[in-house]
Amino acid sequence: MLTKMFKMMKKGNKGFTLVELMVVVVIIGVLTAIAVPVYNNASQKAKINAIAANLRIINGAISQYKTTTGNYPTFAVTDKVVTTNLVPDYIQAWPDNNPKGVTYQIENTDGVIQGTASLSSEIGDLSGSSNTLATVQAQIAE
Repeated sequence: MLTKMFKMMKKGNKGFTLVELMVVVVIIGVLTAIAVPVYNNASQKAKINAIAANLRIINGAISQYKTTTGNYPTFAVTDKVVTTNLVPDYIQAWPDNNPKGVTYQIENTDGVIQGTASLSSEIGDLSGSSNTLATVQAQIAE
C-alpha cells in the first residue's frame, strides 16, 4: 500500500480527490450533529444547577438569620433593586439575574419562608426536558 502511494506521489499527483474531500465533510457533519445537542443539554443543566445552588445559598442564609435573630429577614424590590437584611452578614450579595433571566425573591408559602426563583423568557425553554423549576425545588429539598 505504501509503495502505491509513493508511486502516485512520484507521478506528480498532488492533492485530494473529490471523494476523499466529501468523506471528510460527511464525517465533520456527523460529529457536529452529535456535538450540538450534547452542548445544548449541558448548557441547560448548568443553568438549572446554578439556580439550584443560588436557592440553596438563599435558604441557608434565611435559616441562619432566623436562628441568630429569632425573626425572618425582610425583603423588598424597588426599581428592580433587591433590598434584604441578609446582605452582607448572611450572604455576600443578592444573585442579580444570574443566570440571565432568573429573578430571586423571598416568599412566605403556607408559613414557610424560603427563597424562590422566577424564570423569564430570556433564560430559554427549560420545559423541554425534565429539568424544570420543580426539579430545582426538589434538588434544594434534598
